[in-house]
Amino acid sequence: GCASGHEEVVRVLLDSGADVEDHNKYGFTPLMEAASAGHIHVAKVLLEHKNDINTRSNKFQKTPLTLACFIEPAEMLRLLLETDTNQEYKSYEMHAALIAASINGHMEVARLLLDSGAQVTMTNSSETPLTFAASRNLVNLAQLLIERGANIEEVNGDGYTPLMQAALQNNEEMIVLLLSEGADVNAFRNRETKETALVMAENSCLEIADLLIKAEADNEFFISLMEEGYFDFV
Repeated sequence: GCASGHEEVVRVLLDSGADVEDHNKYGFTPLMEAASAGHIHVAKVLLEHKNDINTRSNKFQKTPLTLACFIEPAEMLRLLLETDTNQEYKSYEMHAALIAASINGHMEVARLLLDSGAQVTMTNSSETPLTFAASRNLVNLAQLLIERGANIEEVNGDGYTPLMQAALQNNEEMIVLLLSEGADVNAFRNRETKETALVMAENSCLEIADLLIKAEADNEFFISLMEEGYFDFV
């Protein structure tokens, strides 16, 4: 009933003693099923019966809050955000949801999360919303994240800055935005491997390389790497 949105069926089952925290074969609770399908009326019934918003799925550790961020419009997410829960848990989950919104380019979801206090940066997270937005050329979302305080030089778990991610994916519009916001074109991912945004653009079209060079990328350093046989630029 939760996945298909049958509110009255769910209510009857719960009144008959059905376990509100029961997990299905995919490890989802009834509230997770309702959240992922966008069935807001079913979710309200489940919350009335104290379905735990903090519960995680058996696989991939999903929660109702992170599952709801895949749905637009964002009414399901709004309902869950208004539900009382542990604040430390909520802060972590809102950041995780913001990352998911950045992966999917859901502006409405991202804006709601930010308005509700989601942190654009968390010290214990290996990924950042801005690097995800940069890799997918989601310019409007990246602009929103920057306006809300995203660190333009923050690196993800692999050491990439947003500009590096944009260069890797040949995202010209994103590169223009990040450079206009002051991104360091000569930042190193790793000094031992000598990787900069320009180096990462080795397989990009020449327009990308030219854009970075005009932004004062260290072209002499790049040429020296070519002379050392570091890579063949095409």
